[in-house]
Amino acid sequence: MDMIGYVAMQAVSYLPSVILLVVGISLVAARRQRLTRRSGTFAIGGLAFMLVTTVISAAWSAGLVFLIDNDVVDTNSFGPLSLLVGVVLTMLNGGGLGLLIAAVLTGGPEPAPPTAPVYQ
Repeated sequence: MDMIGYVAMQAVSYLPSVILLVVGISLVAARRQRLTRRSGTFAIGGLAFMLVTTVISAAWSAGLVFLIDNDVVDTNSFGPLSLLVGVVLTMLNGGGLGLLIAAVLTGGPEPAPPTAPVYQ
């Protein structure tokens, strides 16, 4: 019963992030015509990337106790394994954040098509 409570607690703690990222994807998709094509692609890609990372992080947090309880991971390898997973998840989350920054930086108005110079 304790493990079920722990998994439920982990799910509840990650739920606001998941909801926020899903709403963000929905809003960007609904307002896509207001964004440049590149900006919209970067924004949806970044939010989706961060959503996948958040789900993986939640699964790791919830499954960690199961792995330790069932002797899949011993206490000696727990530290290095946890560090490795933490670093990978941090890098993945940073990649999603980088895509969101790219969306903001490419979000200006479409450049006007070049016009022929006027000679007098």
